[in-house]
Amino acid sequence: MKRLVTALIAALLSAPVAAEQVLESGVWRLHYIAMVSTELTPDVARAYGITRSRKRGVLVLNLQRSDAPLISQPAEVSGRIRNLIGQERLGTLREVTEQQARYWIADFGFSHLETMRFDFTVLPQGESLPLQLKFNQQFYTPPG
Repeated sequence: MKRLVTALIAALLSAPVAAEQVLESGVWRLHYIAMVSTELTPDVARAYGITRSRKRGVLVLNLQRSDAPLISQPAEVSGRIRNLIGQERLGTLREVTEQQARYWIADFGFSHLETMRFDFTVLPQGESLPLQLKFNQQFYTPPG
């Protein structure tokens, strides 16, 4: 499974359409990326139960401390994915833990050139103040 985590990270970091982003708040670093699910290899998508489709997206979150980079931290994660007219698009949100890696993966549907609104709350374990992740991203249906 460690090989799959490495493959997922490589797929996410090499995504040409959407680059990984980071929200920093105090000692916390929330890494996130949203992309079309076809950017994942079939093996990685299958291993994580992600449907590869030109009209499906995937959001991946990973929480770390700035003083302990590359070590995933536990948290409670909740959120919404909506289009600009408020239609809910979030399919599933689930936590994946493998050895020391921990990710939250959300899948969602979209239409060609649809802008999605991401609104997530991440409460690190042992903390009382959550991180608020809010961003918009436009998606397109790749050819083929």
